[in-house]
Amino acid sequence: MIRFLLASFLAFILPLQATTMEVMSIFQPLSLHGTDGAHEIQGIKEPLQAGVFARPIVMSGAVPEELIGVISRSHQIESFSPLYEVKEANLIPISGLKIKADLEENKTHAIVVSLDFAQFKLPAEIELSPRQLVKMVKISIHKTLESYLRGSDEGLKCQYRFINLPEGLETLKDLEEKILVRG
Repeated sequence: MIRFLLASFLAFILPLQATTMEVMSIFQPLSLHGTDGAHEIQGIKEPLQAGVFARPIVMSGAVPEELIGVISRSHQIESFSPLYEVKEANLIPISGLKIKADLEENKTHAIVVSLDFAQFKLPAEIELSPRQLVKMVKISIHKTLESYLRGSDEGLKCQYRFINLPEGLETLKDLEEKILVRG
């Protein structure tokens, strides 16, 4: 009986001690609607009422595909003004875009990022084109992976795939690409 209790205790405690908790930087495409702010974003010529912003997050056992998923998390910008009442600023959940990242089969330093447009719809108050939003999402992913890889000599191959593109958005296919991200 004592052996059983000891084995049960160790089976519970050892995994807890082996967990590494890290503060990571992720980048999210955020809407600035409800504010007077506008940003110029790399690869997009005109200023937008949106931007790509860093956010610290605590993760255990952070791996690149999990970090990509975290980019989609809800984000309410903290405000000290009673006039700012925006509950969601992250353009990914606002638009209904779904993002999934998987390690490429049989490769250790390659991921496939799928952008699923099945439920995609930009609300009227968000003054962005679908192309501008996709570019911002890709910038967010790239910056998050660069941050993850910082200090490493290894790069990470990243392939973008777009699925369930609705009629009229097929031209976004030209934004699919394979890139090498370095820290």
